[in-house]
Amino acid sequence: DIAMRVGFIMEDYESQLVSLTAGEEIAFSLLNHGFAPHEVEERTRQALEDVGLPGRESYQLDELSGGQRQRLLLAATLAVHPEIIVLDEPVSAMDPDGARSLYKLVDKIHKQYGTTIIAVEHRVDYVLPYVTDMIVLNEGELVAADAFEAAAPKMYENPALRPLLPSLWQIKLGLEEKLGVDLGDWRSEEDALADFRTYGIVAAEGRAD
Repeated sequence: DIAMRVGFIMEDYESQLVSLTAGEEIAFSLLNHGFAPHEVEERTRQALEDVGLPGRESYQLDELSGGQRQRLLLAATLAVHPEIIVLDEPVSAMDPDGARSLYKLVDKIHKQYGTTIIAVEHRVDYVLPYVTDMIVLNEGELVAADAFEAAAPKMYENPALRPLLPSLWQIKLGLEEKLGVDLGDWRSEEDALADFRTYGIVAAEGRAD
């Protein structure tokens, strides 16, 4: 019952792959849940399309790159139409382009299907454009559980946790503390530059004056 509502992708996602072809990988979970063959076929086709792997049903897993296999596992999870998908350090082995691409895809799935996405993540710069809520743990103790905008300042107050904030928010909260201003909800460098122009902040050579 839980598996129909919650999908889970481990950091070592390769260990979750159990089939020889992409189509069989997606069909495996669907058949275990008792879906009819015609629905398995349609959900498999749609899931591959949703993750940017259309028409790959017959591909052997060793014909897919690491990033494509990770997308395949996401497709297998998505095909069941879970309410929640949990991702454990999904970009830990990815380069920056791959990390941004994966989170852009996950955000598309969230918006398209209304799926709640829970990401366990240390490389939080990649989730900044999309994150709505954040739970912060420090050595097993709960530091904050709130909307991102409310939880981030609590992280900033703790010198040990501050470096784990997205880089933009380390700058933003530092400037607010130094200048006594309330800056906007920075989700991109463009947001930061807009505030720089508004408040006459000059940034050069790594400094903000």
